[in-house]
Amino acid sequence: MSDIYIKLGWVLPCVVERHKGLSPCALKNMVCAGKLEENFHWRKAPNGKLFYNFESLDDWVLHGYNKAS
Repeated sequence: MSDIYIKLGWVLPCVVERHKGLSPCALKNMVCAGKLEENFHWRKAPNGKLFYNFESLDDWVLHGYNKAS
């Protein structure tokens, strides 16, 4: 049996918390500290909510810095 991979893309903080263990507060602190890059790791929706790219957060976990450098 082969593994099935589903790309989640842009998700709300509650999804990141449930599946990656990063709380919404921790995510917001990382955004404010400049550890996550806008439009790569996170983006603001027209309604003002922050969304996070589920797969791009793996880059931060693996490398500990944003991809902009």
